[in-house]
Amino acid sequence: MTSLISERQIYIKNYLCCFFPKVIAEVISKYDYEFKGTSYVLGNHEGWVSFLDILPDCNNWRIVSESLFASNVIKIWNLQTKRCDATFLGDTYSWNGASLPDGRIINVYNETLRIWNPTELVDPSQKQSDKNQIDNYDVILIGHSKIIRCVAAFHDKCQIISGSFDCTLKIWSIQKYTYECMLTLIGHDSEIFSVAILPDGCIISGDVSGILKIWNQNSGKCELTIKAHPGRLYDILILPDGRIVTSSRGLKIKIWNLQDDHHSIKCDVTLQCPGSVLCIAITLDGKIITSCCGVNNEYMIKVWDPTSGSCDLTIPNKSNMIRHIKTLPDGQIVTGATDGSILIWN
Repeated sequence: MTSLISERQIYIKNYLCCFFPKVIAEVISKYDYEFKGTSYVLGNHEGWVSFLDILPDCNNWRIVSESLFASNVIKIWNLQTKRCDATFLGDTYSWNGASLPDGRIINVYNETLRIWNPTELVDPSQKQSDKNQIDNYDVILIGHSKIIRCVAAFHDKCQIISGSFDCTLKIWSIQKYTYECMLTLIGHDSEIFSVAILPDGCIISGDVSGILKIWNQNSGKCELTIKAHPGRLYDILILPDGRIVTSSRGLKIKIWNLQDDHHSIKCDVTLQCPGSVLCIAITLDGKIITSCCGVNNEYMIKVWDPTSGSCDLTIPNKSNMIRHIKTLPDGQIVTGATDGSILIWN
């Protein structure tokens, strides 16, 4: 696929050279190449996009996004109308979150979790006149002693799990009127950076030292511990075939095969990225998408084959740093960047 794009770029440049000076032709062909793949800009935040997820809806899937520092708002985007349906006034330093199967939203604020109901709309202009208007969440979960770095939802029950810089994981019940911490998982010696739920319901977590752990969700017992990466383990995702994908801010993404008894795990494939991995996602057909930053601070999106480890597609994206990628139900990709933009990609 990469070779096809390169041939197309050369063809356009050669064609334009017949009518334009060589320098202009190079600029125009480069512009066409860099922005190939972008479908449309869904919308923008005033600040860095700190959280991005898909809200389940049987009739119309929606996107939830949150900004950091500048506007501090949570926005609900309608994919049919391509407009913002709702705006919640959020918190100044909210770094992460998740959408729940019932449509509620969880966002992280320091050492607490806040659950929002997107049916309650807030006019963003109220923020200037009433700073207390930020408290529009339904409930706040308190239990961690340090900043929460990651959160994931169990899709078969009203429970979530959070990982914190206090080196613990907590499983929470989020049924209405029964919000409580059900279990605390202790075993990491470093700050926890990532967490995911395996298809069998077990928990997988990663910490700042690159340690990966598998946990039994019922007993809270750690079943397996390995050194997965030399540094911070930022992302953990699950492929459709059940294999585990992990990444750090280094140059490598690893794909792991976990045995059914959870007593052993093996790295099947290693993806060698050209620069620091900023975020990863899984497509509907099981491909791996990465946002990378090269050695010369050039940004790019890459699509990988998880079986062979080869790169199928590279899309340069020098205009901004993409920090969040999600896959839509129709197979398109939505991204959130540090310039506040929300983009939909084919």
